[in-house]
Amino acid sequence: KSDEEIKDRAMAVSEQSSVAGGSMAFSPGSNKMEDTLQEKQLRKIIRQAIRIREINKKQNLIDTKLQENKLRKVVRHIITEADIDADTKPAPYSSTP
Repeated sequence: KSDEEIKDRAMAVSEQSSVAGGSMAFSPGSNKMEDTLQEKQLRKIIRQAIRIREINKKQNLIDTKLQENKLRKVVRHIITEADIDADTKPAPYSSTP
């Protein structure tokens, strides 16, 4: 399920909780089975949200590492080119290092 679906379902459960006065477990006029079902649904939504959050964190870490490796490769290439240029272009004067 998408992030939007999970957020929508979480909002719906949250709104139900608000209507019930903040306590779904002891809301008037509902039976224990309904409350248990709603609690299970809420727990499932929370688990999905946590799972998605963890996946996104891991993907961001992977992306960061890939960018870092690309940058390191470019810097290595620039340093290598600078070494080659330094060897092929001698100093114009003997006193120049």
